[in-house]
Amino acid sequence: MQDINCVMSKQGVIMKKHGLSRHPLHRAWRAMRERCRNEKSKRYVDYGGKGIAVCKEWDVSFMSFYDWAISEWKPGLALSRKDIHGDYNKENCRFADLSVNNRNKRLLIKSNTSGYRGVSWHRSHKRWRAQIDIEGKRVELGHFDSALEAAIRWDEVASKLDDERPLNFKE
Repeated sequence: MQDINCVMSKQGVIMKKHGLSRHPLHRAWRAMRERCRNEKSKRYVDYGGKGIAVCKEWDVSFMSFYDWAISEWKPGLALSRKDIHGDYNKENCRFADLSVNNRNKRLLIKSNTSGYRGVSWHRSHKRWRAQIDIEGKRVELGHFDSALEAAIRWDEVASKLDDERPLNFKE
């Protein structure tokens, strides 16, 4: 744990100075709290606006967050929630690289027309197509009569990859 000095603010409140305000973990902590608490934040609608919160222990104390995070964090890793619908807390958070973070997103984006991850309509074949990205390469999994069939195939392949990729259907 970092040495902490206490100072009195103009309002008479004791403030703790930890000397880590420029550390990447402090930026991650501020950003986490901002998107969950500040309704004016661009990201609030996807976090605080959906009910995602920061646990009280971390919300009130950077040093509590820091003490948990410093053993897992390395440069190049970002704070990530295991369950994207869950709160920020010790049980639900980890540090992950960009590839894991990119896979750990809500199921659908606004432009998705199939209703499933990895499934799109193939105009020339007039069938649903399943595709998956593996190690930076797009792999075609086949063409199907229904989006549901394509999504089931996508999940079969994704579950074998064992890389914490969210599936279309819960196991």
